[in-house]
Amino acid sequence: MADDEMLKNARLMKMCKKTDDKVTMIYILIFGLYVIGALYMTFLGRNEGFINFFDKVISKLAVLASGYLACYKHNNKFTLFAFGFSAVTLSLSSINIILTIIVIILSVITVMNNKLYHNLETQTGFPYFSERFEMQNIDKKQREIKDEYQQKYEQYNKSSSDEMTDIDLSYRPENAGTNEFDNSGKMDEI
Repeated sequence: MADDEMLKNARLMKMCKKTDDKVTMIYILIFGLYVIGALYMTFLGRNEGFINFFDKVISKLAVLASGYLACYKHNNKFTLFAFGFSAVTLSLSSINIILTIIVIILSVITVMNNKLYHNLETQTGFPYFSERFEMQNIDKKQREIKDEYQQKYEQYNKSSSDEMTDIDLSYRPENAGTNEFDNSGKMDEI
């Protein structure tokens, strides 16, 4: 059952990435080519004035960047920025109406795609939806969890000392040679 769910989520993730790629490609083709053409016309001297340069280059680059970030950062605020930049230039030329309609359509597609992406983020196995990858993650988490013996061992090592400074060697009992376990004086008897 879980394998079917991961397979379904893997397909949805693949579809989500394809949609991001297609929407980004549309942004690049339409607005990127528009900016390149406007820059070419500016160098030829046909676009004069800051308003034309702002309308044809700066605002279109802002829409292109916002559309790209909306697709790959999966944040819907960038779709609002793209629409805002496009709406600001509506009164400057008639082609901006068509471009704004394209931005609205692409923004709706991006918002729906981002909703699907955020839903997939909450699923088990994100982003690869591979059972083997998920098992590796579980094994990694298990290795990070310490059992009670490992915890006691680390506590013992932390509290123990590597040096023998804890033992007082200066103390020597008064009857050191008469202790039955002390064999230091018995060599002479042999």
